[in-house]
Amino acid sequence: MKSKLTINKYGTKKWKLPNGLCHREDGPGYETSDYKAFYINGELHREDGPAFERNDGYKYWYLKGISYSEKEYKQEIRSRKLKQLYNIQYSEKEYKSKMRSIKLKKLI
Repeated sequence: MKSKLTINKYGTKKWKLPNGLCHREDGPGYETSDYKAFYINGELHREDGPAFERNDGYKYWYLKGISYSEKEYKQEIRSRKLKQLYNIQYSEKEYKSKMRSIKLKKLI
């Protein structure tokens, strides 16, 4: 989807879709002099780092609008990458069987 950049008189940059939702796929969807926020379809979202970064160093991690601690975020990203890898290599039935096997091994 193509978003359009607007800049207000204070220099705040916002990329919006025609429906008004904040959205940008190749960088922050909202930038001020104090922070950067990464949006996809109006939700805070970033898969390669924090979705919200303040200039004072604070960082917040989001995926599809859901907040994560840094540790939870890294675990979720790892899990998504593994799932993507298994989906490429295995049929859905084989994938579910592999995941059950992995879960059982963790319990043992």
